[in-house]
Amino acid sequence: MSHMHVRIRQCRRLGGFSQSGLAMATGVRRSAVAQWEKPSQGTSPSIGHLVDIALAAGVSFEWLATGRGPMRLDGLDLTPTALTQDFAMDELESRVLSSIRRLTRRNREIACRILEIMAT
Repeated sequence: MSHMHVRIRQCRRLGGFSQSGLAMATGVRRSAVAQWEKPSQGTSPSIGHLVDIALAAGVSFEWLATGRGPMRLDGLDLTPTALTQDFAMDELESRVLSSIRRLTRRNREIACRILEIMAT
């Protein structure tokens, strides 16, 4: 079983991210990603950042956080149709969710506030 810093690096590369790209996807600075990938004296990401990393790279949260279980959940059919049925009421909502998921954490919070204001 590999250590978390190795799994984070694997996820980043699997997702096609540079350290800066993963930092943007998780709402942190590049230096935080560099710290997460340090083998000995680095820091560990928060649970929220682990969730963001797993979503961005398309890997299992359990595998990323613990090293247990499959790296990818290949047995699941995560086609856009399945995602639309599970999480969105129509294609437009699906597009909105897809766009929001690509934002940094900070920008997701801003987008959420804007939508809440518009909905009142």
